Amino acid sequence: MRKFTTLVISFLTFSTSIFAQSHKYYDTKHEIGVTIGTLASTQIGSMNDSQLTDISPSAAAIKAAGLESYDTNSYSPYGPTTYLPNISIEYYYHVNKVIGIGGFLAFNGNKRDMHLTYLDKYEAWQSKKTGVARFYNFSLTPSIRFDYLRKKNFGMYGKTGIGVGIMYESQKEDVKEGVDFNDATLVFIPSITLLGMEAGSPKLRVFTEIGFSDQGILLLGGKYRF
Repeated sequence: MRKFTTLVISFLTFSTSIFAQSHKYYDTKHEIGVTIGTLASTQIGSMNDSQLTDISPSAAAIKAAGLESYDTNSYSPYGPTTYLPNISIEYYYHVNKVIGIGGFLAFNGNKRDMHLTYLDKYEAWQSKKTGVARFYNFSLTPSIRFDYLRKKNFGMYGKTGIGVGIMYESQKEDVKEGVDFNDATLVFIPSITLLGMEAGSPKLRVFTEIGFSDQGILLLGGKYRF
Protein backbone atom coordinates (compact mmCIF):
# COMPACT_ATOMS: atom_id res chain seq x y z
CA MET A 1 0.00 0.00 0.00
CA ARG A 2 2.83 2.32 0.89
CA LYS A 3 4.50 1.62 -2.47
CA PHE A 4 1.23 2.28 -4.29
CA THR A 5 0.75 5.57 -2.41
CA THR A 6 4.31 6.61 -3.21
CA LEU A 7 3.77 5.72 -6.88
CA VAL A 8 0.53 7.75 -7.04
CA ILE A 9 2.18 10.75 -5.39
CA SER A 10 5.12 10.53 -7.81
CA PHE A 11 2.76 10.31 -10.79
CA LEU A 12 0.71 13.29 -9.61
CA THR A 13 3.87 15.30 -9.00
CA PHE A 14 5.16 14.47 -12.49
CA SER A 15 1.77 15.23 -14.11
CA THR A 16 1.48 18.52 -12.24
CA SER A 17 4.98 19.49 -13.36
CA ILE A 18 4.19 18.72 -17.01
CA PHE A 19 0.88 20.60 -16.82
CA ALA A 20 2.60 23.56 -15.17
CA GLN A 21 5.15 23.73 -17.98
CA SER A 22 2.41 23.53 -20.61
CA HIS A 23 0.26 26.03 -18.76
CA LYS A 24 3.20 28.40 -18.45
CA TYR A 25 3.80 28.13 -22.18
CA TYR A 26 0.18 28.85 -23.08
CA ASP A 27 0.09 31.74 -20.64
CA THR A 28 2.71 33.44 -22.81
CA LYS A 29 0.17 35.52 -24.65
CA HIS A 30 2.36 38.19 -26.26
CA GLU A 31 4.78 37.80 -29.13
CA ILE A 32 6.87 40.27 -31.07
CA GLY A 33 8.85 39.42 -34.18
CA VAL A 34 10.97 40.84 -36.98
CA THR A 35 11.04 39.53 -40.55
CA ILE A 36 12.85 39.87 -43.84
CA GLY A 37 11.03 38.78 -46.97
CA THR A 38 11.09 38.72 -50.74
CA LEU A 39 8.60 40.18 -53.22
CA ALA A 40 6.07 42.10 -51.18
CA SER A 41 2.69 42.53 -52.85
CA THR A 42 3.34 46.24 -53.44
CA GLN A 43 6.75 45.50 -54.95
CA ILE A 44 5.20 43.19 -57.54
CA GLY A 45 3.03 46.05 -58.78
CA SER A 46 5.96 48.47 -59.06
CA MET A 47 8.02 46.15 -61.28
CA ASN A 48 6.41 47.36 -64.48
CA ASP A 49 7.18 50.61 -66.27
CA SER A 50 3.43 51.21 -66.42
CA GLN A 51 3.45 51.77 -62.65
CA LEU A 52 5.83 54.72 -63.05
CA THR A 53 4.39 58.14 -63.75
CA ASP A 54 5.14 59.18 -67.34
CA ILE A 55 7.29 62.30 -67.24
CA SER A 56 9.16 64.04 -70.05
CA PRO A 57 12.89 64.73 -69.94
CA SER A 58 13.75 68.27 -68.96
CA ALA A 59 15.67 70.62 -71.24
CA ALA A 60 18.49 70.61 -68.67
CA ALA A 61 18.83 66.81 -68.81
CA ILE A 62 18.78 66.81 -72.62
CA LYS A 63 21.45 69.48 -72.70
CA ALA A 64 23.61 67.72 -70.08
CA ALA A 65 23.47 64.52 -72.13
CA GLY A 66 24.61 66.43 -75.21
CA LEU A 67 21.46 65.54 -77.11
CA GLU A 68 20.13 68.97 -78.01
CA SER A 69 20.27 68.09 -81.72
CA TYR A 70 18.41 64.77 -81.37
CA ASP A 71 14.79 63.78 -81.00
CA THR A 72 13.81 62.52 -77.54
CA ASN A 73 10.84 60.82 -75.99
CA SER A 74 9.69 60.05 -72.45
CA TYR A 75 11.64 58.09 -69.85
CA SER A 76 11.19 54.55 -71.12
CA PRO A 77 12.49 51.95 -70.75
CA TYR A 78 13.85 52.21 -67.22
CA GLY A 79 16.86 50.26 -66.07
CA PRO A 80 16.94 47.00 -64.07
CA THR A 81 15.26 47.15 -60.66
CA THR A 82 17.34 47.10 -57.48
CA TYR A 83 15.34 46.06 -54.42
CA LEU A 84 15.83 47.26 -50.87
CA PRO A 85 15.39 44.72 -48.06
CA ASN A 86 11.73 44.00 -47.37
CA ILE A 87 11.48 44.22 -43.58
CA SER A 88 8.68 44.23 -41.01
CA ILE A 89 7.98 44.15 -37.29
CA GLU A 90 4.92 42.35 -35.96
CA TYR A 91 3.02 41.90 -32.72
CA TYR A 92 0.27 39.45 -31.75
CA TYR A 93 -1.77 38.93 -28.60
CA HIS A 94 -3.02 35.37 -28.17
CA VAL A 95 -6.65 35.47 -27.07
CA ASN A 96 -6.62 31.69 -26.67
CA LYS A 97 -4.73 28.66 -27.98
CA VAL A 98 -6.10 29.14 -31.50
CA ILE A 99 -6.65 32.85 -32.19
CA GLY A 100 -4.25 35.76 -32.00
CA ILE A 101 -4.91 39.38 -32.91
CA GLY A 102 -2.35 41.99 -33.87
CA GLY A 103 -0.64 43.08 -37.05
CA PHE A 104 2.58 44.30 -38.61
CA LEU A 105 4.40 47.36 -39.89
CA ALA A 106 6.25 46.79 -43.17
CA PHE A 107 8.68 48.69 -45.37
CA ASN A 108 9.97 47.94 -48.84
CA GLY A 109 11.38 49.83 -51.77
CA ASN A 110 13.25 49.71 -55.04
CA LYS A 111 15.04 51.96 -57.47
CA ARG A 112 15.62 52.06 -61.22
CA ASP A 113 17.80 54.19 -63.46
CA MET A 114 16.04 56.67 -65.73
CA HIS A 115 17.17 56.42 -69.35
CA LEU A 116 16.80 59.17 -71.92
CA THR A 117 16.15 57.50 -75.27
CA TYR A 118 16.98 59.22 -78.53
CA LEU A 119 17.63 58.72 -82.22
CA ASP A 120 21.25 59.10 -83.21
CA LYS A 121 22.44 60.42 -86.57
CA TYR A 122 22.15 56.93 -88.02
CA GLU A 123 18.46 56.80 -87.07
CA ALA A 124 19.16 54.14 -84.45
CA TRP A 125 17.66 54.26 -80.93
CA GLN A 126 20.17 54.83 -78.14
CA SER A 127 19.84 55.63 -74.43
CA LYS A 128 21.71 57.42 -71.67
CA LYS A 129 21.21 57.32 -67.90
CA THR A 130 20.12 60.74 -66.69
CA GLY A 131 18.42 60.07 -63.33
CA VAL A 132 17.00 57.65 -60.78
CA ALA A 133 13.39 56.58 -60.08
CA ARG A 134 12.55 55.30 -56.58
CA PHE A 135 9.59 53.58 -54.94
CA TYR A 136 9.08 53.31 -51.17
CA ASN A 137 6.15 51.73 -49.38
CA PHE A 138 5.18 51.95 -45.71
CA SER A 139 2.20 49.89 -44.57
CA LEU A 140 0.25 48.99 -41.43
CA THR A 141 -1.78 45.78 -41.54
CA PRO A 142 -4.08 44.60 -38.72
CA SER A 143 -4.51 40.84 -38.94
CA ILE A 144 -5.79 37.71 -37.23
CA ARG A 145 -3.62 34.67 -36.64
CA PHE A 146 -4.97 31.10 -36.53
CA ASP A 147 -2.85 28.38 -34.92
CA TYR A 148 -3.26 25.04 -36.71
CA LEU A 149 -0.77 23.31 -34.44
CA ARG A 150 0.70 24.69 -31.24
CA LYS A 151 3.31 22.63 -29.44
CA LYS A 152 6.00 23.52 -26.94
CA ASN A 153 8.77 23.64 -29.55
CA PHE A 154 6.93 23.75 -32.88
CA GLY A 155 3.89 25.41 -34.40
CA MET A 156 1.95 25.83 -37.65
CA TYR A 157 -0.40 28.71 -38.37
CA GLY A 158 -2.03 31.04 -40.89
CA LYS A 159 -2.84 34.77 -40.93
CA THR A 160 -5.21 37.07 -42.75
CA GLY A 161 -5.93 40.78 -42.74
CA ILE A 162 -6.13 43.97 -44.75
CA GLY A 163 -3.89 46.97 -44.36
CA VAL A 164 -3.27 50.45 -45.60
CA GLY A 165 -0.06 51.67 -47.18
CA ILE A 166 1.55 54.82 -48.48
CA MET A 167 3.36 54.30 -51.78
CA TYR A 168 5.86 57.07 -52.39
CA GLU A 169 7.32 57.61 -55.86
CA SER A 170 10.13 59.95 -56.85
CA GLN A 171 11.92 60.55 -60.14
CA LYS A 172 14.93 62.80 -60.01
CA GLU A 173 17.26 63.76 -62.83
CA ASP A 174 20.98 63.90 -62.13
CA VAL A 175 21.39 67.53 -63.21
CA LYS A 176 20.61 70.20 -60.62
CA GLU A 177 18.13 72.03 -62.87
CA GLY A 178 16.37 68.82 -63.91
CA VAL A 179 13.01 67.25 -63.09
CA ASP A 180 12.27 66.48 -59.44
CA PHE A 181 8.98 64.57 -59.44
CA ASN A 182 7.35 63.32 -56.19
CA ASP A 183 4.01 61.64 -55.55
CA ALA A 184 2.37 59.69 -52.70
CA THR A 185 -0.60 57.34 -53.03
CA LEU A 186 -2.76 55.71 -50.35
CA VAL A 187 -3.47 52.04 -51.10
CA PHE A 188 -5.32 49.16 -49.42
CA ILE A 189 -3.33 45.94 -49.21
CA PRO A 190 -4.86 42.48 -48.62
CA SER A 191 -2.74 40.04 -46.66
CA ILE A 192 -2.91 36.26 -46.34
CA THR A 193 -0.42 33.74 -44.97
CA LEU A 194 -1.25 30.28 -46.28
CA LEU A 195 1.25 28.49 -44.08
CA GLY A 196 3.57 29.61 -41.32
CA MET A 197 5.93 27.32 -39.41
CA GLU A 198 7.89 28.14 -36.26
CA ALA A 199 10.38 26.21 -34.16
CA GLY A 200 12.56 26.78 -31.12
CA SER A 201 12.10 27.25 -27.40
CA PRO A 202 8.80 28.30 -25.80
CA LYS A 203 10.00 31.93 -25.75
CA LEU A 204 12.46 32.28 -28.64
CA ARG A 205 11.65 30.96 -32.09
CA VAL A 206 12.58 31.23 -35.75
CA PHE A 207 9.83 31.04 -38.34
CA THR A 208 9.08 31.06 -42.05
CA GLU A 209 5.89 31.92 -43.94
CA ILE A 210 4.46 31.51 -47.44
CA GLY A 211 1.65 33.79 -48.58
CA PHE A 212 0.78 37.06 -50.27
CA SER A 213 1.28 40.20 -48.24
CA ASP A 214 3.44 43.27 -47.79
CA GLN A 215 5.79 41.13 -45.69
CA GLY A 216 6.65 39.11 -48.80
CA ILE A 217 5.64 35.98 -50.65
CA LEU A 218 8.32 34.12 -48.69
CA LEU A 219 9.82 35.38 -45.44
CA LEU A 220 12.09 34.40 -42.57
CA GLY A 221 12.02 35.85 -39.08
CA GLY A 222 12.59 35.54 -35.38
CA LYS A 223 10.19 36.14 -32.51
CA TYR A 224 10.11 36.51 -28.74
CA ARG A 225 7.16 35.40 -26.62
CA PHE A 226 6.43 36.86 -23.20
